[in-house]
Amino acid sequence: MSGLVTGIIESFGQDYLTDKANTYAEEHFQPIKDPFYEKLPSGKQVRRRLPDYCSKQESKVWKKLQNQAWSHDRSCCGCCCWTDGVGWAPTLAIFPVIGPALMYWVHSKLIDHANKQYQLPSNLLVKMHGNIGLDLAISLVPILGILFSWLHASSTRNCAMIYNYIVERNLENFNRENKIKEQRDRETTMREQQRREQRARKQMEMKQQNEQARLEQQRVIQQQQQQQQQQQENARLYQ
Repeated sequence: MSGLVTGIIESFGQDYLTDKANTYAEEHFQPIKDPFYEKLPSGKQVRRRLPDYCSKQESKVWKKLQNQAWSHDRSCCGCCCWTDGVGWAPTLAIFPVIGPALMYWVHSKLIDHANKQYQLPSNLLVKMHGNIGLDLAISLVPILGILFSWLHASSTRNCAMIYNYIVERNLENFNRENKIKEQRDRETTMREQQRREQRARKQMEMKQQNEQARLEQQRVIQQQQQQQQQQQENARLYQ
């Protein structure tokens, strides 16, 4: 019996902690480093997507940025071949000066497109341009520049930073809207409760008024009866 009770208590405690953890994860954003994949609770690895509270347009733009970053750093074939490999950045680093300069331009176009669609803050843009500037510098190193560019993966870093910013911004808006909705619901509930209380008070007042009117009517009737009785007694006395 004690083992059964202990098991029930442990099961309840695990469910409680799981619910608390899920609630905390929904309300508090956790930054990510891999913009391409995410692991489901079942352990399956799937392509990372924006959460449901982000708009369809934002999700569409994110998918495009994700494909571009993948082709820059992971696979020259882009999204047509979603497998790990070598992207355009380390490949073009083979060609001195021209290759790294071309990739710097491509990286900057990704940043410009993201900024146009998402209206990114200036401090984030500075960090992202710093990433591609560093990528340009290390790509200019002969031979080793190929390895450095592949390891640095500036578009992957920038894509992760974009994801973190978009999700955090939308999560804040989502939580703010939920708080506003909860506040409105509470105010509506309070107004309804006040209306019910007012109706209850009015009904109580009406009952009291009706009771007072009934008692007053009874008192008048009793007085009339008493007067009639007195008149009858007086009439008998005179006779």
